[in-house]
Amino acid sequence: MEYCFDHSSARNLYGHVAASLRRRGMEPDVVQSVDGMNVSSYDVFISHDFVDRLRIDGGTTRVYGGREMTRPEGLAVIAASGVPVMPWALAANGTEVVDLFRRWRAQRLLLKRSGTCKGNGITVFDRRRVSDLRWNPERDVFCPELNESDGDYYKIEIFNGRIILGWVSRNPPLGRGFDGLLVGVSRVHGRRRLIGYSRPLRIAAQNLSRVLTDRGVGYTSLDLMKGPSGKLVAIEINTAQVATWWTAKFPWTRWRYSRAVLELIEAAR
Repeated sequence: MEYCFDHSSARNLYGHVAASLRRRGMEPDVVQSVDGMNVSSYDVFISHDFVDRLRIDGGTTRVYGGREMTRPEGLAVIAASGVPVMPWALAANGTEVVDLFRRWRAQRLLLKRSGTCKGNGITVFDRRRVSDLRWNPERDVFCPELNESDGDYYKIEIFNGRIILGWVSRNPPLGRGFDGLLVGVSRVHGRRRLIGYSRPLRIAAQNLSRVLTDRGVGYTSLDLMKGPSGKLVAIEINTAQVATWWTAKFPWTRWRYSRAVLELIEAAR
């Protein structure tokens, strides 16, 4: 198992998982990075980091970790699992982008580029600045600003069909201080607290987690925001390098994650 973060919460999380597996007669190894290692002798490899960077023979070792997906791919997987998804679209040129303002009756739009996370690669803009934009028409998506008065974002963290926890971070609206073009949306965590979700959303998130596991995806964060009606809709998934701060603050989450890992390994036998 690879935990990737040089932080006590990550070491403690994977140490707890390893101890749980050893009590059941398994022989896990835990490292911060497997770069340079040959992991082909292991039955299962689980990483908190992207595994696409590694060349692992999937025929001999079952691999679960971060997988590179374009934003259209990720949003399609979310929607197919039954999780409500934000309005979004691809655009081939500036004319199509201007049409999106009319379609969504929006004052501001977001350009969300693939291969980025934590707010990097996101541009907020109004129709005056469309000509300033550069994007990949097949990989980058456009969406409306979901709620001009609410910048809070919500997380459901999932693995192998289990919800590990849910939480919300209080953030100011995206448009605060907006002057026509905002490049790079800072996703610094605001005041955070645990939160529960409706039963239909929990079931859909569990379905999504099972689909992702079948695709070899590891620990994932499903990110959501509220639309104008107050309904939560998914904005993206993060399949790697998900924060582990919660393992120190809420030790019971270690048990949940350990249980999910154990069930995954037992099913792989």
